Amino acid sequence: MKDSHKPAVVGGHRPVCVACQVELRPKKNGILACSRIRSRPTAIWNADLFKCSRCGYEVIMGFAALPLVYYHEKDFKKYLNKVDYYFNE
Repeated sequence: MKDSHKPAVVGGHRPVCVACQVELRPKKNGILACSRIRSRPTAIWNADLFKCSRCGYEVIMGFAALPLVYYHEKDFKKYLNKVDYYFNE
């Protein structure tokens, strides 16, 4: 079989800690992460938190395809009070 015709890998791979050379493990699934532009909240996302078991490095990944709620929507303030983490775009 030619390289160009190899079947696609399904499912992907967990992230790897570069320093420790081990896979990161899920710490908490279903966190709420709020994106910000110039310190202003723009959207709230469902995502997952992963952590390195050796050094403690954490990364947020596995974001939903679309935000749970945008800043201009009615329920935004309700969800903003439940946000676990913030990040800047």
